[in-house]
Amino acid sequence: MKLRRIRKRKQIDISSLIDVLFILLIFLMVSVRFTETKSYVELDLPKSENSSVGDFDSQIILSLDRNGQWYWNGIKKSKEELSLAIQSGKSFTSETKVILEIDKISAFGDFFEIVTKLKNRNINQIEIATKLQR
Repeated sequence: MKLRRIRKRKQIDISSLIDVLFILLIFLMVSVRFTETKSYVELDLPKSENSSVGDFDSQIILSLDRNGQWYWNGIKKSKEELSLAIQSGKSFTSETKVILEIDKISAFGDFFEIVTKLKNRNINQIEIATKLQR
């Protein structure tokens, strides 16, 4: 008489693995800082009576911090790169609005230089962002 071996199916119990993965998922969801698509530069803007920045589809935000560093839509650029971007005009259309966010401690010469380059490109929709004075 032939003896038959009873084969046990080998299965891995993954219930504990699912628990661990679920805890890791919760940890990552809680610990990850949700950031916006644009990074913002911390500026000390001058105060004004009205602080309206229009809501336009095509706008470029140029920021100048107190250290003289320029940002193009939140991306750090050197003054030369910024000048080349303005002169090339690839990002500008007739409807493009430029919003200047200038720290009130920054040098006036840097501000004047960029505004002059914008005017030379016939960009007339320039707005200077300010904080609302209360």
